[in-house]
Amino acid sequence: RQIINAACTACQRRKSKCDGVRPKCSACVRRLTDCSYETASAEETRTSALKRRNEMLEQRLSTFTELYDLLQSASESDARTLLQLIRSSPDPETVLNTVREGQLLLQ
Repeated sequence: RQIINAACTACQRRKSKCDGVRPKCSACVRRLTDCSYETASAEETRTSALKRRNEMLEQRLSTFTELYDLLQSASESDARTLLQLIRSSPDPETVLNTVREGQLLLQ
């Protein structure tokens, strides 16, 4: 039997054996269910995938916290400008980079 680094989400939930075949494992093909993996590749372990996701979420939290702090400490007009920028951009990191680069001067 071949050892796999991470079972698919459906096999984990069912607590059944997973052969790790991508994009769909044999168990999901047999059951006609969706098959998705938390890991980016077959070589990545579930632990490293969770660490990667945790780092991404920590970065997002840091971005949102910094934007919140900027809104809280900005003058009324600067806060409105920042809010307009937030509403016009789908990516919070882009907004924060714009502010950091001085394209939006907040005092």
